[in-house]
Amino acid sequence: MQELDKETVSAQLAAVEDVKSFLDDLFFHAPVGFAICDPEGRTVTANQEFLRLFGSIPPPEYSILKDEQLENQGFKAMILRSFAGETITTPVFWFDPRDVEHVSVSEGRRVAVSMTTFPLRNRQGQIEYVAATYRDHTEEMLAMQRIEAERDRFRALFASILDGILLMDQSGVMVEGNPAAAQILGLDVADIVTHDLMGLVEAPASLKRDWERFLAQGQLCAETRIQRPDGSVREIEYQFISQFAPGLFLAMLRDVTEQKQLQQEREKLAEQLRQSQKLESIGQLAGGVAHDFNNLLTVINGFSELLLADTIPELSAAEAIQQIYQAGQHAAALTTQLLAFGRKSILQPRQHQLNETVLKLEKMLRRLLREDIEIELRLAEGLNSVLIDPGQFEQVMMNLMLNARDALPDGGLVLIETANILLDQAYDQTHAEIKAGSYVLLTISDNGVGMDETTRQRIFEPFFTSKSEGQGTGLGLSTVHGIVRQSGGHIFVYSELGHGTSFKLYFPSLHGEQRELAATSAVTVLPEGQETVLLVEDVKEVRAFARLVLESCGYHVLEAASGPEAMALFQGQMAAVSLLITDVIMPKMSGTRLAGALQTLNPGLKVLYVSGYTDDAVLRYDILAQGIPFLAKPFTPSQLACKVRDVLDTS
Repeated sequence: MQELDKETVSAQLAAVEDVKSFLDDLFFHAPVGFAICDPEGRTVTANQEFLRLFGSIPPPEYSILKDEQLENQGFKAMILRSFAGETITTPVFWFDPRDVEHVSVSEGRRVAVSMTTFPLRNRQGQIEYVAATYRDHTEEMLAMQRIEAERDRFRALFASILDGILLMDQSGVMVEGNPAAAQILGLDVADIVTHDLMGLVEAPASLKRDWERFLAQGQLCAETRIQRPDGSVREIEYQFISQFAPGLFLAMLRDVTEQKQLQQEREKLAEQLRQSQKLESIGQLAGGVAHDFNNLLTVINGFSELLLADTIPELSAAEAIQQIYQAGQHAAALTTQLLAFGRKSILQPRQHQLNETVLKLEKMLRRLLREDIEIELRLAEGLNSVLIDPGQFEQVMMNLMLNARDALPDGGLVLIETANILLDQAYDQTHAEIKAGSYVLLTISDNGVGMDETTRQRIFEPFFTSKSEGQGTGLGLSTVHGIVRQSGGHIFVYSELGHGTSFKLYFPSLHGEQRELAATSAVTVLPEGQETVLLVEDVKEVRAFARLVLESCGYHVLEAASGPEAMALFQGQMAAVSLLITDVIMPKMSGTRLAGALQTLNPGLKVLYVSGYTDDAVLRYDILAQGIPFLAKPFTPSQLACKVRDVLDTS
């Protein structure tokens, strides 16, 4: 029995030794620094992590309770409080064991640790030792320092950027802003979060729509006006860029008020310069135009005087009248050319097929050119229609052919081509003035003398001509450019000195079948009618001419010189009047006001507007925009008679 007890005791002692070995290994390899201190403040033992952190174990003669340096840092008090039974944990602190006398400089390093001390009791509950654990926070603290440094650099950059930067939440509320944003908005930086950006802009609904579109689609840039708290108004450009952080979005602001004002000043100065140059150029034009008009007036006045005096020795009255008529037509054509150059023509565009006009003009164009100049046509089949004034397009063709003729002093070839063409985005990017899409292309090329780059760049300038003095007004190609641009088209010229010139005209394509075009040939027999027409025209001579034409066609004509006079005249014969013919711009009452008043009295009354104004006055009255019948001055008897009949016959 006694022998069994010895075996049991031996086994139990071995088990205790095993446990002690396990605990020693756990202590030595623990991931935290571990040291045990006796009541005298001497370090009894320490583990491997302690050695890594602090470089060495203090020697037996060293006491932490006698180290004045550590006492000043509060470590002595911690040890004593733990010997009194407390468990104490410190915040993270930086500690460099090289500052402690017992650690050699080569062994230590500066570390960030947190320290916990607690008592170790014996079986009787008495405190024999104090344990201290040290958790390494060095990498964590260094990372935090790097983050803080990055944050400081970001804030410095944030504050120094000249553009305004805002951080906004999901609902578009300003969360933070830099000084530049505060200055743009007229706020203090601290006040940004107390204001709503939607409340500062003049068009909050538009800004809100932009914000919602940004959230749905991504980056967005636009402009708006804001009213600062001090009442001043600024033009700003804003750009919603991207998500800055979860729930936060980045917006950039730029004050473009001065930039816009400067741009307006530049445009104003440029316009003044253009006007100055134009006025200067008018002097060059005046001689040529006055010369042409004086020649025409000589013919008109001369033959008129001979007719009035009845002293025409060789010509019949009909021949004299024909000369007067032709001179008037030439004057009207010159006026049309001047208006087209200034883009002031009152165009009446229709769906038109360019091939038909080219074929119709072919014989006339061949007569226009000399016999030593050949014309070749390459017209595309199935050419799409375009929206253009046919008469103005004929003017374009004539001017370009005359230009080709002058470029071929020794004869040569003029090539006329048409084609359907689709311009892609790449072409759009290299030709800023033209948009990608479907076009009808007209190309007129010659193999003549060509032009140098300086001349090519100025070819469409008003009054610019490369001809000798007195041989041209400089309006030909300017007129072409004006008509093409006013028709929504584009024109480009390609040329090389000695190798010819090519003009390319792009007109927006109309898909679908071409509508039947009205005949434009002269009418020998005027259409007649018996309806009653109210003619309102403030110019007596024009009114007399129109009345004479209408009466010769069988119409009963009531005439008035003004709107109020026409109102009074209409009151007495309201039911009889079928058509109102009125000038658009008149003193006292405009033609549109008069028509509106009369149609209120008689809703079935038809209206034909007439005007000779050359600016945008007619367009401001929405005459052409509404598709209302319109006749431009000057007009011939056949044009007036046909237009009146068309209006009356239209349901």
